[in-house]
Amino acid sequence: IPEAQEYAALARKANGKSALASVLEGNIAVKQKNAGLASQKYEEAIYFDPKCTEAYLKYARAYKSASPSQAIDKLQQLKSLAPDYLEADKELAGVYYATNRFGKAAETYAKFIDTPVATEDDILKYAFALFLNHDFEKSLEVVRKGLQKNGRHAAFNRLAMYNYTDLKRYDEAEQAA
Repeated sequence: IPEAQEYAALARKANGKSALASVLEGNIAVKQKNAGLASQKYEEAIYFDPKCTEAYLKYARAYKSASPSQAIDKLQQLKSLAPDYLEADKELAGVYYATNRFGKAAETYAKFIDTPVATEDDILKYAFALFLNHDFEKSLEVVRKGLQKNGRHAAFNRLAMYNYTDLKRYDEAEQAA
């Protein structure tokens, strides 16, 4: 942190209105567990450069637990600036999932799930969101993709079992179990 603070001070001295310097100061505040200062610095970065995508994402991450609605608002602002920015979709899906808005989560996961941005965890959460939304066939389709990558993954197999059970395909459910 002290070295990062030195660089932040140098960046601020070089350009007092640098969005990236503000982002760095926000990152330092996050490491120091000061979410209020971090969000202030990310807002400052957005003020200095309204197209600083990193600031929007980090602001949303800072507020993800404390105020999901603020995180969603900031991510929707980012999406209006950069509609094709997949990282914003990924972050937005995560906020929806964490706040039990599974329909919105599934809809948002679908936008990036077949891209390199998606991780195994994203695939699993997408499948669970679909399952919890009672879209068992689609959930099972996503689970199969996950199992192709990692056939011994306990959560994917458990979710396959749940989907098969709800689809009344008991022999396949037993196999997945």
